[in-house]
Amino acid sequence: MMNKSQMTEIVSLASALDGQIVSESKVVMWMAMLDGFTYEDLKDAIIPAYKESQAGVVTAKGLWDQVRRGKMQPVTRGWVKDMHDIGEHWECRSGEFGHV
Repeated sequence: MMNKSQMTEIVSLASALDGQIVSESKVVMWMAMLDGFTYEDLKDAIIPAYKESQAGVVTAKGLWDQVRRGKMQPVTRGWVKDMHDIGEHWECRSGEFGHV
């Protein structure tokens, strides 16, 4: 979970694109709306959310949609990473996931 200063930075970065006012209440509501997402996920979603916005503003819902859609995309060789994480390395390639 993100802390308040990280969410303030996310709201400020979004505001740098669309000029919306950053307020305490906005930060609090964005924290409630985007609970469970990481700082990195949200930061990476700001520009794509802005580009998709018909109104030219970044909203908490726009970020939520971007991150959620990204999480739904299949990860290349994700099943191998899952196996690696439980100690099975029969499919790991040299150098993949730190495997030698």
